[in-house]
Amino acid sequence: MGKRKTGEILRQGTATWNPNAGGSAPAPEWNPNSSPEYWSIANLDGSNEVSLHQWGWSVTTVGGSRYDLPPRRGSDITTAYKPGQLHRRKVPDARPITLMMFMVGFNPGTGQAPPDQRLQWNDNWDDLRRLVYRNHLLGDQRFRLIRRHFVTAKYRGNDGRTTWPTTRGAQPDGSTYDGCVPGDPGVPTPGPRLLTAFGVAEMTGTMSPSMTGRFRSDFQLDFTMSDPFFYGDHVATSIEQGTPAYLWNDGHDVVSTGYVQVDFVGPLLRPRLTNHSTGPDSYVEYNGYIGPGEYLRLAINKYSAEMVYADGRPNANKIGLIRNYGSRWWFNLLPGSNRIALTGTPMANLPGGYGHVNVAYRHPYV
Repeated sequence: MGKRKTGEILRQGTATWNPNAGGSAPAPEWNPNSSPEYWSIANLDGSNEVSLHQWGWSVTTVGGSRYDLPPRRGSDITTAYKPGQLHRRKVPDARPITLMMFMVGFNPGTGQAPPDQRLQWNDNWDDLRRLVYRNHLLGDQRFRLIRRHFVTAKYRGNDGRTTWPTTRGAQPDGSTYDGCVPGDPGVPTPGPRLLTAFGVAEMTGTMSPSMTGRFRSDFQLDFTMSDPFFYGDHVATSIEQGTPAYLWNDGHDVVSTGYVQVDFVGPLLRPRLTNHSTGPDSYVEYNGYIGPGEYLRLAINKYSAEMVYADGRPNANKIGLIRNYGSRWWFNLLPGSNRIALTGTPMANLPGGYGHVNVAYRHPYV
């Protein structure tokens, strides 16, 4: 199996397909695939993707843990003399994913029976085990578990609307709308689509085959996802000072713990990035100066803040100058529409003009 460029893998792995537009579902070029809705496994960087729906093996179950909600961690608090318990908010916990599969002694790419089906079954079994068993010291035990399924993209706004407004501001019904519209970053095209999302999984089962013949077996793949979310399309946008941006989170939960990054790009003095859609407003700010050609990178899930200099100096840790309010995380996006604004301290004769902020994230699905 030939290697492909990581960037190309990422573009193909996050593409969506509208069945109403005609044509056929996009199938990966680097391995055969027997179903428009399918699961696959790839390296952590998205390279070398292999479908779990081929002519030699395939996932058979539709329900089960693949559709389960993540379990929640935490418990309510018992106190003396109070009936019942005190409610405490829980957080999503690690989740198991089980895929029931079958394997036959057929060529995975063509579905044809070879002269020696016993040898073919043995080869198929060895190929799949090598795909999911990752335990050598030089690599990671985890991989990307990718799922694709059809779903209708429709508007579910924070204000209760059920249809997409076309503009912000005054609406035909006399109301005022201040949320996302089609074309804003993260907003999907309304209508049926093939939704692609990946989770980071580890093989934690034994993959024991139940032989129903010498050339056929039933078995299951048991995975554990330490991060319970599947992550969809990569969204990146730039926000200028004085011009709010509207970012759409198509996921089921807040964007905060995975695949979200904020870059303050200089020149900026004490920049603040505010989400006006949370209650109260939440923000993150840097109490310092970012010069022209420099940028401050915030990796939200790691609580890291590094200044990247234009002259090649080593990156500097600036976490002591970070301040945030209104959220456990420095920056997050609620499900649905989010109004985001960049502000900063004006500077007379600021060299190079005012800077901006770059925001990148992925939609978190359960």
